[in-house]
Amino acid sequence: MAPLVRLLLIFVAVSVGAPIAGFMIAPDGGPADFVDLVDDDPPAPVIRPIAVKVSLPGLEPEIGWWWNPDEPGRGFIIDRSGAQLVVGALAYEPDGRASWSLASGALACGNEFKESLQAYVGGQTLNGRFRKPTSQREIGRIGIRFLSPSQATLVLPNGRAVPLERYRLDGGVRSDFEPEPGWWWNPAEPGRGFAVEARGGALLLTGVMYDERGNPVWYVSHGQIDADRSYRGRWLRLAGGMTMDGGYRVAAGSTDVGAVSVDFVNERVATLILPEGKALPISRLDLAAAPALALPVASPAPIRTCDDPVKLASVSG
Repeated sequence: MAPLVRLLLIFVAVSVGAPIAGFMIAPDGGPADFVDLVDDDPPAPVIRPIAVKVSLPGLEPEIGWWWNPDEPGRGFIIDRSGAQLVVGALAYEPDGRASWSLASGALACGNEFKESLQAYVGGQTLNGRFRKPTSQREIGRIGIRFLSPSQATLVLPNGRAVPLERYRLDGGVRSDFEPEPGWWWNPAEPGRGFAVEARGGALLLTGVMYDERGNPVWYVSHGQIDADRSYRGRWLRLAGGMTMDGGYRVAAGSTDVGAVSVDFVNERVATLILPEGKALPISRLDLAAAPALALPVASPAPIRTCDDPVKLASVSG
């Protein structure tokens, strides 16, 4: 079985325990009203309610892959610069095609994110020449309430609330070199990006771009970083997994679409070799340049006190 397919399939087995459910998950795991992410009290029943004053410092969500261990195969790549976030949602279309969308905006009240997911069409393929996306469409609004730097509650476009937690990639070996996690790109070819996740000598590389028909598509590659700071692997395109709003479904299979190699100059600069042999300089994305990626431009967060007198928190026990 291909390494990345195996990695995705074993997500269920490596769950490190149920993450904190948070305020907004309905007791039966069903839909949660989107507006609850900001203003409403938590749904009943509340276990041993306690009154706490809400004056949250700004959380700093960890950069990298996030997931729900009970629904592996769908993931979210969160990148951050201060309070500005870019969230990449990787899932599948109803016909099984791998597809991605993006949301960009600022954290409100220190820990809340509500923005529209945008899908882009008509951009650059894996081996093709640069071309800008020709159009975009809105997938729906998502909301994320961060409970800690590594745990959150996500509200999907259909209103269903699910727990999220930071995915912990670990190659199991000591490594003196780790490239920075998050989005990487070639500034001369905006609209196509690469997400880097590295830990313990392992690398999870994700490419988001377009297929020959202009549909958004993503590829993944997983393996070890060599001692000379290089990586050699294969791009895989998965298919048949769960949709953004759908229930859990294991990806049906994968297709090898070619070789990939990366030579890291340092933690923020590298050269990526595409399947047809083109050398592509890439570097860590500065989110201040996000509009050049054709991302939705975030409007300033509304000014609010975020210091309501009393909220109810639920604790177990």
